[in-house]
This record gives sequence, C-alpha cells and structure tokens, in this order.
Amino acid sequence: MEVATTGHMGEILIAPKFPGAHWSYQLVGLVRAGDTILHWQSDPAARGFVGWSVAAADPEVVPEYTWQPRGTSGRALSGPRTTEGWMVTLGGLNHFPQPPTLDEMRELIGHVQEVSDALVLEHRKPTYFPFYVYGGRELRAQQGYLMKFPVELFSVLPNIRRRTYPRRWPKRRGRSGGQRTSERGGVEGSSYPRPRPSAAVRYRNARR
Repeated sequence: MEVATTGHMGEILIAPKFPGAHWSYQLVGLVRAGDTILHWQSDPAARGFVGWSVAAADPEVVPEYTWQPRGTSGRALSGPRTTEGWMVTLGGLNHFPQPPTLDEMRELIGHVQEVSDALVLEHRKPTYFPFYVYGGRELRAQQGYLMKFPVELFSVLPNIRRRTYPRRWPKRRGRSGGQRTSERGGVEGSSYPRPRPSAAVRYRNARR
C-alpha cells in the first residue's frame, strides 16, 4: 500500500535507495511486475483509500533522485538530498467506486487490531502493517511510503475486496525457518522475508 499525498499516484512508485534507508523505501525494490498496489492519500483534508494500480514492470534503479527527508531526523537535515532511487512504473490509477470512509474504518479498529496482533504473534515484529491506532479512536496509515497489506484485511475493510483486482491472490505457505537480510531477500536489518512474488498489497507468511 502506497501512502502519499497526490503526486504520481497510480503512475509510478519512487523512493530513495541508499544504505540504511527506511524500510518503507526498501519495499519499493521488492515489487514485481503484475503486483497490485493499493493507494492511500495522506493529505489531512482528504485522508483515505483512493484506488489501486498494477505494477507494469520490475523496479529499476535511477542514478539520481532528489528528495526531501521527512520526520524528526529528516527535519534536522538542511535541504533536499540526492541519492539513487527505486522506481516502479504503474499501469494507471483505478479509483475505488465507494472506498471505506474514515468513520467506517473507525468502527472497525478492533478487527484491524486483531489482524495486526495475530501477525505479530505468528511472525514477530516487524510486520510492516499498514495501519496503527491513533489516540485509541482513529485508524491511521503508518508513517512511511510503502507498506505490506495482509490479505486478512480484505475480509475486514469494506469495498476493497479481492474481487476488485485482476489477479488471484496466492495461497499461503507454511514457515520453514531461516532468515534473509540481503537487498533481494528481505528488508535490510530485518529477519522478515521478501514475498515471492513481492507485493505491497499481498502478504506472504512464508519464512525462507
């Protein structure tokens, strides 16, 4: 799930690529052609689900990408940074006809939290879950750029069910132990594995 204001929503995913980059940037490098991406608008004036798109190609590395660091540590830096970047071409934005409203999602906080708790219990942290509960009464997207979207949430959130998308979701696999921490094997510094095939919207439970 992409979390953004507007910009290139449905056209491209793009994020900085450098050692120690935030995990939500690293996930862009794990998207594969054909993966489905949900889009969440983070603008406070219009926060919520917008639609979905499909990755038209695997990620490519752009030699120069200029971006403005955000967050507490980012604000301590002066001016924008230029690094390599991950870029994924998308096939265009498909709007949800009736996306769930924030009020509807507020009523589902308990169910969403149950999904999150179950994933932590099974896999341990981090799970790259797309939402967190703010103030005990509001569901917000995680702070970051690209999140994993567990399939269990399609049974919880209205009007974004799997029938919306052009592909079938993969069956679950059991865990087999082991860890991967390479750029292609998982998010740097994490024991949680890369999905195969990877998708921001798709959640794989296998440990490679």
